[in-house]
Amino acid sequence: PSLTPTGGPTATPTASPTQTPTATPTVTPSPTLTPTPTLTPTPIVGETAVINIGSTGALSAVRVPGGVTVARLLDGDVVIIQAGHANFGGDLWQEIRTVNGTLGWVPVTALDFGEENNQ
Repeated sequence: PSLTPTGGPTATPTASPTQTPTATPTVTPSPTLTPTPTLTPTPIVGETAVINIGSTGALSAVRVPGGVTVARLLDGDVVIIQAGHANFGGDLWQEIRTVNGTLGWVPVTALDFGEENNQ
């Protein structure tokens, strides 16, 4: 018997590998800093005086001479002089306003009216 040649193996085309797209990272911008607003001081209008009690304690500003305390003032605090004057308990009292707006009375002896304090 004779051999009949048959076709040899045929090449089957195979798909070549394709490149898979990769995600490119996105850059997130840094937050922009917002500037902090600058406080503008409110000018004090009127004659001022400085509390001069010469100690580390506090002075009570009272609602009326001899009355209840409405504010505690420290040596060196600036106050705005108001129109009221009174004589109570043998002391002269002056009506004042604190820089944060509280009205009260203090003995005149606790006030320093130095020229550098007047505006």
